[in-house]
Amino acid sequence: MLMGQLKPTAGEVRLEGQRITGLGPRAIWRRGVGRTFQITATYPSMTVVENVQMALMSHYHGLFALAALASRQHRDEAEALLARVGMEAQAERHAAILLTEVGTESGALSAADRAGALLLAGDIWLRLERIDLAEQSYDRALTLSPSDPEAMIGLAKAKARPGDYAAAEALLTRALDVRPLDPQALILRASAHRRLGAPEKALSDSVAALKVNEAAPIAWFEKGAAQRALGDVPGAQESWLTASQLDPVGPVGDMAREGLQGILLGDWGRFVDLQR
Repeated sequence: MLMGQLKPTAGEVRLEGQRITGLGPRAIWRRGVGRTFQITATYPSMTVVENVQMALMSHYHGLFALAALASRQHRDEAEALLARVGMEAQAERHAAILLTEVGTESGALSAADRAGALLLAGDIWLRLERIDLAEQSYDRALTLSPSDPEAMIGLAKAKARPGDYAAAEALLTRALDVRPLDPQALILRASAHRRLGAPEKALSDSVAALKVNEAAPIAWFEKGAAQRALGDVPGAQESWLTASQLDPVGPVGDMAREGLQGILLGDWGRFVDLQR
C-alpha cells in the first residue's frame, strides 16, 4: 500500500507532508521510497560505492547516458552517503564479499544463498590474484554445499594457479562425477592432465569437451597441446589453427598462434606452459 501496489480503502499516505495516495510505484520510487524483501538486492560483482553510484544514476535518470563513464558518475555523492551511515571504510570492497560476511555472521542468508555468494566472492578474489582468499571462499562454499560442482571447479582453478595440478585434477574429477559432461571441468582437467604428464588423458578430455561444444576455442587449444605432446604434429597444427580461427583476437587465439609458431621454429618447449 505504501508503494502504490494496493489502493487503500480509507485514509491517505503522506510523504514529507505531500499526499502520495494513488501514485504508482514508479512515481513513489522517484520520490525516494523503495521496498525490498528480506533478500539483499545488490550488484555483487561491483564494489559497495559502485552500488550506491548505480542507485544515484537511476535516481538522476542517468542509467542510459551512454556518453558518460559510469564509474565517474556521482562518485562524491556516493562516498558522502556511505560516510553518513558509517560505511566509508567499506567503499572499495566488493558487495559479494561483504554480503557473504554479513550473511554468515547474522544468519540472514540460507546455506544455498551463502554458498552462492561465496562462489562469487571466490571468483572475484581469483580475478584479483588473491589466491589464498579465493581458496578460502571456494572451500567454505564446498563445506556448505558438498556436492556443488561449481564450488569444486572454482577451488580447482584456485589450486591450479600456483601449480597444484594434482589437487585440481582430483577436484575436477569429483565435479565430473556429479556433472559428467561439464565442458569447463573437462577442459580444465585436460589442462591439468597435460601438466601432470598424461597427454593421453588430456586428449580424451578435450575431445569429450568438443563433443559438448565444438565451437570452444580453449578445447581446441587443449586438444592441440595434447596432440603436440603425443608427437602428432599435423593434428596439433589443425587443432591450433581451428582455435585461432574461432578466437581471432582473443587470448586463446594468441596462445594457439604461439603454438603454431613453436612448431615452425621447432621450439616446442617454449610453448608447453602457454595456458594458465
